[in-house]
Amino acid sequence: MAAICILPFIKIQYDHNKRLSLKTEDPIENATALLDNEPSELEANVLQFTPDMLDGIEEFNVTLPVGLQELICYEDSCYMVIDAFWDWGKGFVPSRRLVTHSFEEAVITASEIKLESQNFTAENSKNWAIRKDTILGPYLKVMTTAPFITKTLTMEKQNPNVLLIGLGGSSINNFFSQLATEPNVTVVELMPAMKVIAKKWFGLRENEKHRVIVGDGAKFVQERSDKEHKFDVILLDACHDFPPYRSVCPVEIFQEDEIIKHIRRNLAENGTIAINVVLMGEFNDLLQDLLQKYEKHFGSCYFAHINHQLVLTCTPTKFPRMNDAEYYRRYKENVPDDLKDMLIERVHVRQDLFEASEHDKADKNEI
Repeated sequence: MAAICILPFIKIQYDHNKRLSLKTEDPIENATALLDNEPSELEANVLQFTPDMLDGIEEFNVTLPVGLQELICYEDSCYMVIDAFWDWGKGFVPSRRLVTHSFEEAVITASEIKLESQNFTAENSKNWAIRKDTILGPYLKVMTTAPFITKTLTMEKQNPNVLLIGLGGSSINNFFSQLATEPNVTVVELMPAMKVIAKKWFGLRENEKHRVIVGDGAKFVQERSDKEHKFDVILLDACHDFPPYRSVCPVEIFQEDEIIKHIRRNLAENGTIAINVVLMGEFNDLLQDLLQKYEKHFGSCYFAHINHQLVLTCTPTKFPRMNDAEYYRRYKENVPDDLKDMLIERVHVRQDLFEASEHDKADKNEI
């Protein structure tokens, strides 16, 4: 099923053929999803808002319970906190999303809300808890999975040191903070507003093993690169808010050789770094340049493609050539059983940017 677009106003049509369609009312995007005739979780949620009598009614519109909880502006950027049911590929989930008010209203992050009553309204949901044991959003899942794929993290390794550069809505650090292995989680976030939003709306709770530092991530890795204390995992999710940047993520400073060198110095020998990569358009020259810059300092790197986003994963050590088959073999063997279903995401993997993936080869054979 296609994902519903991120805009908050969704209307529903239901006719006697039992086809349920969802449409946004915003001219930027008009995404539609048709559900099968079988009863669904969404139908159950929708029907409680429909007329009591369906007989004789050709079709009708209802508005899915959606809430714009807050519009927050900081310097030149504004963000919206929105609660709504949202399709993440495995059915509709009550979700809280942090959305940019600019840049075509892109989702920065999302978390699942604990549905505490069937009366899903903005007023009710604003006090409902965030689920920290789940990850929503494809690229967030792939970034979270990366250190398991490389075997940096196992469920036997206690108290691994995890660094996140870029807080977003606190989704990944919340997830790591509740694992049984009790990771030491450090987050560095440039914008003070993000920490405020994460605490107010996304369940961020700091303690001695989970801390958020408001500061410059590049300066942070520079100033501590010679310290003995290294990080097992570094997750880099530092992005521009809006165009005209060709490279939205990572921001330019994390593409500079000197900073990449300091990132490597902060990483343990068996460590893993995963980087969110977003480009405005198809720019293979930028991807190749980014790959070469990181390969200069790391033993192995590969790109994982998810929808229109990429995650670049690197390790100081060499590992066997990564492709789709090797990735899923490692997923099956290395990701803990209790996390497998939650973290699974369809990706296509390339270690050489211009080499066709297994998926691409299959498509060519079919053609």
